[in-house]
Amino acid sequence: MQKEKLWPRRDFLQMGLLTVLPPLVSPGILPRAAWRDLGKGQEPRQQGFLSQEKVQIAGIGGAGGRILRHLRESGFKKARDIAIDSDSCDLDGVKRGEKVYLQPQRKQGCCHLPAPLLRQAVEERRDRLVALLHGTKSLCIVTGLGGDTGTAVSPLIAQIAKAQEIFTLALVILPFPFEGPRRLQKAEEGLLSLREQADCLMVIPAHGILPLLKKPANLRETFHTLDGIAAQALEALYDAFSPPEDALSSEDYFLEMALTGSTDARIGMGRGTGKDSPLKAVQAALSSPLLEHRPVKGARGALLHMSWEKKTTLEEINTAAAVFENALSKESQLLWVMSDQPDRRNESRATLILF
Repeated sequence: MQKEKLWPRRDFLQMGLLTVLPPLVSPGILPRAAWRDLGKGQEPRQQGFLSQEKVQIAGIGGAGGRILRHLRESGFKKARDIAIDSDSCDLDGVKRGEKVYLQPQRKQGCCHLPAPLLRQAVEERRDRLVALLHGTKSLCIVTGLGGDTGTAVSPLIAQIAKAQEIFTLALVILPFPFEGPRRLQKAEEGLLSLREQADCLMVIPAHGILPLLKKPANLRETFHTLDGIAAQALEALYDAFSPPEDALSSEDYFLEMALTGSTDARIGMGRGTGKDSPLKAVQAALSSPLLEHRPVKGARGALLHMSWEKKTTLEEINTAAAVFENALSKESQLLWVMSDQPDRRNESRATLILF
């Protein structure tokens, strides 16, 4: 019996950005006939599968709270967020969104807690956490590993979310090597725990940002850059699940299916200016030091989030997309989110997630 032909991957953008395209994700998942049947008899969705009320970001510990603040300061206000911490000073710095203060009732007033007391505090607040997550379709946990709160609490929050059948992603930052073997070991233990609970785990190695610093930076500036990278990754993930109205994107239910089981996804980022800025941005993302020399050809799949100014031509976009596609193997699953951004000034940005 002759096999059903699959959607071709090459030069898909030549069909035009404004045409109705099949989901641009792993042509090997469904035969062409299945694409034709998708969505029949259903009302068109005005928003992505995850609307503003259906996606939440949980910033856990000091690093998670800083990243939430960075998101707000950059103007990102699409997703609901929850700050979860055992340090009241850190929580006070988060001006918007929900807050969950982790202090066992008999230990009120302490700032930092060991893992057993943190687990007790989470259990005491389980009902409130469940209520905050009610109705959520997807939760993105963001934290730094190696400390107390992020390492101990993140797997517990993922466990609570999964018990409610919430698609759970975890975006974690690993410590710098100079932070010492004890902190690095604790971070590895946190990774193991999160791999058991999260549907998808994405890793940002802190030392990977050093080549990205444009000038000698102090510690505060370095962490600010690191927080910005995590915030940009969160924006890319949000747009992937709830794309802008004029975006070209993969369907959200295939995103979940493709990302599930990814336990060591890596993130690359790039920017380009001037002529062929989309191509420059994609090339920079593919060679990003954040990927830690991860072979792109060996990836099971990749999500590319790309945005550009309105004057960018279709030819420039198609060239950049072809470079991205050719960098991966033919068996890789390709996921896309592409749109123009009015606030871009002669600049394109690319965020790449390898899984």
